[in-house]
Amino acid sequence: MMSVFWTVFWFIIVISVLVFVHEFGHFIMAKRSGIKVIEFALGFGPKLIKVQRGETLYSVRALPLGGFCRFLSEHADLVPELEEGKITQEDYDRLLPRAFERKSYTRRMGVLLGGSVFNLLFGAVLFILLYAVWGVEVPSNMLAEVTPNSPASHQGLLPGDRIVSINGLSTPDWEAITSAIQAVSQSDPQTEPQPGLQTLTLTVQSSEGDLRDVSVTPEYNADMKRAIIGINASDDYTYRKVSPIEALKRGTTITGTVTKNIVSSLFGLFTKGQGADQMVGVVGIAQIVGQGAAKGLYTLGLLTAILSINFCIVNLLPLPALDGGQVATLTYEKIRGKELKPETKGFIQLVGFALLMTLMVVLIFKDVLFPVVPVP
Repeated sequence: MMSVFWTVFWFIIVISVLVFVHEFGHFIMAKRSGIKVIEFALGFGPKLIKVQRGETLYSVRALPLGGFCRFLSEHADLVPELEEGKITQEDYDRLLPRAFERKSYTRRMGVLLGGSVFNLLFGAVLFILLYAVWGVEVPSNMLAEVTPNSPASHQGLLPGDRIVSINGLSTPDWEAITSAIQAVSQSDPQTEPQPGLQTLTLTVQSSEGDLRDVSVTPEYNADMKRAIIGINASDDYTYRKVSPIEALKRGTTITGTVTKNIVSSLFGLFTKGQGADQMVGVVGIAQIVGQGAAKGLYTLGLLTAILSINFCIVNLLPLPALDGGQVATLTYEKIRGKELKPETKGFIQLVGFALLMTLMVVLIFKDVLFPVVPVP
């Protein structure tokens, strides 16, 4: 079990990375759109570190649970500063075109969506890199169970044994074992109810490390429509190397699958209340990250990729205080043909932030009273 210190440490690292990626997406889109970025901040609260580079202040703040990009605003910055005499009319006229509100609908929409898009891309790239460097995590060649009265049991195979080769071909993982067993079928099981089966020579390593060769003739299972010898995989995993192209395909596929599953879960939550009991807050996420880190960098990397995609989708929900809420407001203004008053926008943001903080507090209490189930 990972200590509280390391759980908090890895949680801060993961959240900081995700927030940095998200805010960098906003930042880079704002820069490309000619919007002045006043501050790029990681965290909230008092500034711990601050560095001024050009026109932007880069800061790290005390509470590492978020971040923000502060853009130059006509209503929040330029107008008050002009009225207070902090800037001249010449400065006002020069800076006004760089204010967020003065940019086109398309550019502002690009800035608002930039954070979530970067989180999605980061998740996909992380999946691809993990597969390219480590490989694909698959069950190893260790047996968890041997079915009684099966071909494997008749030859003395036991739980904990490893099948290291079949007919001289190396079987480092479970996929290699099942492929070798299926290769013994001499006819098509779709047309032949009982394919002819060849005897296999298995090189087996015992839990003590002793090697022995055994001869096993598979039997055809009509229900499963494949050859079997009566063994099941254990929860011991290994990594199978894949080509860069395969890593790209798998990374892209898993990104699509994770995205689809998250969207489906959120749809079920908001339409039918499904999964409400499985929602977690900051404490729950920290526990999950800690458990992932305890299993190793590969598992932590996969979890970070999933959280990044989740971060992307949740931020696009049309709720005040989230990017999706601002996208909804901007779209409403575009359809209406007129901007909302700054006071109205501020009130909406304030109410949304209050509701978001309330939800966070509720989820924290839930996490403490009903801790998350450990990662399997």
